[in-house]
Amino acid sequence: MSNKTFRSKKSPTIIGAGLIVLDAIINNGAKVPIFRTGGTCGNVLAGLSFLGWKSTSVSRTGMDIAGEILVKDLSKNGVNVSYITKEKDLETPRIIERLKSNGRKTKHSFLLRCPTCHTFLPRFRSPRLDAINDILVTEKIPDVYFFDRVTPATLKLAGVYRDRGALIFFEPSNLKYNAKLEEAIRLSHILKFSDNEENTNLHDIKDIPIMEKIKSYVPNLIIRTLGEAGLFFSFKGSEKWQFQKSFELGVLKDSCGAGDWCTVGFLFHLQELAIEHNISLLDVLDKKILVKKALVFAQKLASLSCGFIGARGLPNSLDKKRILKTVSSCTKINLPIIKDLGKNNNVVYIKKKMDGINLCPTCLSN
Repeated sequence: MSNKTFRSKKSPTIIGAGLIVLDAIINNGAKVPIFRTGGTCGNVLAGLSFLGWKSTSVSRTGMDIAGEILVKDLSKNGVNVSYITKEKDLETPRIIERLKSNGRKTKHSFLLRCPTCHTFLPRFRSPRLDAINDILVTEKIPDVYFFDRVTPATLKLAGVYRDRGALIFFEPSNLKYNAKLEEAIRLSHILKFSDNEENTNLHDIKDIPIMEKIKSYVPNLIIRTLGEAGLFFSFKGSEKWQFQKSFELGVLKDSCGAGDWCTVGFLFHLQELAIEHNISLLDVLDKKILVKKALVFAQKLASLSCGFIGARGLPNSLDKKRILKTVSSCTKINLPIIKDLGKNNNVVYIKKKMDGINLCPTCLSN
């Protein structure tokens, strides 16, 4: 291809299908939650959009207040929400995060039942196949297709986009084996998953059971995150994990979402390196030194995100220029201490919507 192809100033593109929910963050026992769009797929799309990518979401919401907030929040952050179907008989999926933090230690738990009204929260529902057909006809081939849930719709997109030349990034919530999970991994160029920090002694690929089943078509790159312990990664053809230590942060407020920012940072910097070296995103995966550089950048960005409340606290507190400067110029283990300036911008909107309506103030259920 010509130099013009890779040195184009056009924004890179990503289409994501999977977990996009409304997060209700209860910080240190606060009476009013912080409501923001979340879920792995939602956070990755919003994060890359914040950094200048063109992001498109494929998901479903209900025609309720939670859905209005979710779509409004994504749209405000530059994500194309044209392919989020709004359905009358569907309740918008949501998750409550209960957070306790003192700046040095943090603990969070995810609730699937509201602590106020005791209602079981609506869960993830797969994107509709008719919406998938619409996006395949209307949208151009993205640079990256991201998915984190295995459903007929997400697999169809993965198969079509891989055939058409997109980089396929798969980030499952677990690696419990089934035939569909195997198919998803087979379609992926990058597989990223989280593991227990106690498993830092597992250095062989075969220690992960599913790897034996997929060894004939292992993705180009596997990333295995271990929280604050760091991460392992392995290239296709290798039987060993390589380890990279994490970067510590002076103030720790919330580690939730750090893994999503790791994904954001990795894709963002990988694209930068591809342009710098005049190669495609798929080709840069074969350059081990460049992949390692992108992982270091990703870990720094993930660590920085832990200094803010919520997975989206970082971009709500600092602008893009300051974030990239902080991450790029950091050479020491300890990143700078930055005050969290994020605000719960949805509170006024929610109060207006709830006026005269009997809704739970914590989960927004009827």
